[in-house]
Amino acid sequence: MKTISIITTFYNAKDFILNAINSVNQQKIDTKAFNIEYIIVDDKSPDESRALIENYIKEQGNPNINFRIIEPEQNLGCGGARKFGIDNATGDYYMFLDADDYYLRNDFVYRAYNDIVKEKADIVEYGIIVNQPNGHRSVSCAPNKIICTNSEQALRLLFGDNIIKFNVWSKIYTKNIVKSYPYSTERTFEDVRTIPVWVSNAKKIVIMTTPEVNYRAASNSIIRTDMIKTRLGTI
Repeated sequence: MKTISIITTFYNAKDFILNAINSVNQQKIDTKAFNIEYIIVDDKSPDESRALIENYIKEQGNPNINFRIIEPEQNLGCGGARKFGIDNATGDYYMFLDADDYYLRNDFVYRAYNDIVKEKADIVEYGIIVNQPNGHRSVSCAPNKIICTNSEQALRLLFGDNIIKFNVWSKIYTKNIVKSYPYSTERTFEDVRTIPVWVSNAKKIVIMTTPEVNYRAASNSIIRTDMIKTRLGTI
């Protein structure tokens, strides 16, 4: 029996956190093949997010999911909180979900597990639906299934073609990849500081064509408010 660790961190997320929690709670589980460990990191959130989560789990929690709400001793920021979640997880495979996003289909985790096992891959990437603050909605997916078996090609797909995304949450990873390099504890562009290394360390990456994650682009994100601290600058 394998374990899939899904990690969500939250801070002042009361307006949308239950969408994320619910999308994991409703996932189809092949109890003969894998179980889900859902690590929810409370990054010292001062709002009522945690109470909402605890009440939801108590009333509606899937008994086949191991919900674990954990809390660091101090606020760590998104990067530090995500690393805290990784350090406390026990999975053979890892997935991530931001507090303001959600999985589009209730069989996504099931299919992701089967994809990474069938393909014998280190990372499997999926498409996303992007929701902009102005209401514009777009789909970002690979035009066709791509199998990548060398780091040079992978980095070209990441940096040049944007087929592999810099975000951490549109993928499923083996434990070996996640543990191959510590997730960045920086408070800005933590994904950008981590994903290129994980991608470089992967011997096989498979990019699928279907959108699986609904992504909410926040209007106050640093990429919109501080153009000095861009992705390129971080890299």
